[in-house]
Amino acid sequence: MKKQQTMYTTIKEPVEQQSVEENPKDILLNTAISIAEHRLSTIGETASFGTVLEKLQRLNDLEIDRGKAYEEEITSKHGDIYEALFFVYMQRLGIPITISTDYEDMKGTDFHICYKPIDVTYNPESEILQSKIERNHATVLCLPKYMNQKSVMQDGSGDTLLQAFLEKRLTPQKYLEKILTVNNDFRKILEDKNSFSIYAFDNVSKTYLHHLQHTLGYLSRVLERFQ
Repeated sequence: MKKQQTMYTTIKEPVEQQSVEENPKDILLNTAISIAEHRLSTIGETASFGTVLEKLQRLNDLEIDRGKAYEEEITSKHGDIYEALFFVYMQRLGIPITISTDYEDMKGTDFHICYKPIDVTYNPESEILQSKIERNHATVLCLPKYMNQKSVMQDGSGDTLLQAFLEKRLTPQKYLEKILTVNNDFRKILEDKNSFSIYAFDNVSKTYLHHLQHTLGYLSRVLERFQ
């Protein structure tokens, strides 16, 4: 299959809207697997084919409901689970979201929201975020991990969003609130040229900030519909 290289191409979703009555573990794993399968279908016999196929096989064997200690292993090795969690909730909120091709994924785009490229990350390390911003292929959204998390740099403790999802306690509105809280904090850090935070970013363009503000503004308007 010929690689799709157009940034704003709309892709037919391989994941249908799941019922909230389904098993949360199955929803999350099936979504992560479907995302990997979709990207696999876009690359043909390229160098990354084996890498994506290996990821798909790991996901098929993954357990995500073995308690909080095991959750740390998921966090460090399986960002695909948090990527799937984001996708599930965007769908439940009725947000137009499509999955990137493998080519786009390698360039830093995980999804498109309203045709705009988005790079989601659960790793808040400043070097990684700086690299993503400088790459300038997509707007970066930081994914929160903890229910009490208020900033991008907060390690957090206690209840996690993943555990709340598995126990059916995480509503779409609450998830979106956490996304907005963490990423509005991230935006303020990027805008503060004199920040003394450990998060001091260089070469943040006005265009990048505009795209981030536009995305957060859109998500805020979605949240208002539920309030």
